Amino acid sequence: VVAPGKDYHWYRLGDDCMWTHKPGTTAATNVDASNSPITNPETANRNSGQINYTDFCGYFYVPVGGIRIGTP
Repeated sequence: VVAPGKDYHWYRLGDDCMWTHKPGTTAATNVDASNSPITNPETANRNSGQINYTDFCGYFYVPVGGIRIGTP
C-alpha cells in the first residue's frame, strides 16, 4: 500500500490466513488502525491518523524457496 508522496507499507499473509504488518518501530501486529483483525489488506483501515495509506497496489507471491534475482 502507498501513502502517495510519503511512504509505502507491506502486509504479510501468515499460515493462519491472517494478515500482519509492522508499523514503524512497533512490534508486528495482525490488527489495523481500527484495532480490527486484518482479514483483507484491501479493506483494512490503513489510516493511523499520522499517515494514510490510501492506495492499494496489489499482491506479490514469494515461493517457499524464495526468489533468485540476477544470473544463476
